[in-house]
Amino acid sequence: MVSRNSFLAFVAILLVAAVLGLILDDSYLLRIGTYSAIYSIVAIGLNLLFGNAGQISLGHGGFFAIGAYGAAVLMKNFHLPFLAALILSAIIAGLVGVLIGYIALRLKGHYLAMATLAFAMIVFGLLVELDYFGSTSGITGIPPISLFGHDFTDPRGIYLFTWGVVGLVYLVSLSLLSSRVGRALMAIRGDDLAAETLGIDVARYKIQVFAVSAFFTGIAGAIYAAYMALINPFSFNPELSINLLLMVVVGGLGSIPGSVLGVAVLQVLPEFGRQWENFRLAGYGILLVLLVIFAPGGIAGLLALLFRFLGNTFRSRKAVPLVERSTYADR
Repeated sequence: MVSRNSFLAFVAILLVAAVLGLILDDSYLLRIGTYSAIYSIVAIGLNLLFGNAGQISLGHGGFFAIGAYGAAVLMKNFHLPFLAALILSAIIAGLVGVLIGYIALRLKGHYLAMATLAFAMIVFGLLVELDYFGSTSGITGIPPISLFGHDFTDPRGIYLFTWGVVGLVYLVSLSLLSSRVGRALMAIRGDDLAAETLGIDVARYKIQVFAVSAFFTGIAGAIYAAYMALINPFSFNPELSINLLLMVVVGGLGSIPGSVLGVAVLQVLPEFGRQWENFRLAGYGILLVLLVIFAPGGIAGLLALLFRFLGNTFRSRKAVPLVERSTYADR
């Protein structure tokens, strides 16, 4: 079963997203919200892998590109409907995730990070060089998001659709973590050798979580391609993988709500600091260092501490006996 707090966070996030989608009239703000939803899908999948299973990845930009280019080719060249292209491209990304998962069985720590970063660089290099994928020009004229004959061309409709997908991925992830699989992943994150002595098939779970994480990222990539209508390799450079990891760390490792919060912060903050665009990476670095030092649990950890403090304060005030109050007043 999904924990009560996680489910309440799920309801709160979707309610806020829905209200914003209904009241916002600025297409630019709706666009930022749609980007946040797309990257939230990636961040949830990456947090399953890194935050819950302890498998660091700097290659999710590669899975994102596979999902985007897969959907673009299937829709434009093979004339598949959006939903079929989304599912197939996500499956392709998941199968590549299985391959990377096999490689990850022999690697840990910074070696695994280097291997996954190399994967993202290989995907980027292939997209630049292969003419079938448009080389540096990319693919244009990608059909829009469409379900059951209805095209989503209105910014508000696309926004609400994308956040609906976030809600579905969010629920699936929470259900997965509350099951035996989630407990096994937590054991692997703690100590994979100890988990293996307890009878947990560490290799199988590592491969599975890579596949699920890549599958979710492929879904986000497919939505991104249909939303943008054009893609090129430079949208999926290795820096994207680093930014995705930053979103997860800032939001809170191991926290699914934190994944969404981290994306929201790193998507919205730059919009208020356009005049300091050249200092963006420096700002990210400073923010990450401060969080590691003062809030290792990320934004989700800070909010949990705040709610716990407020709850304890409220309970302590409520628990003061009336007899004690009157005795003190009589003195």
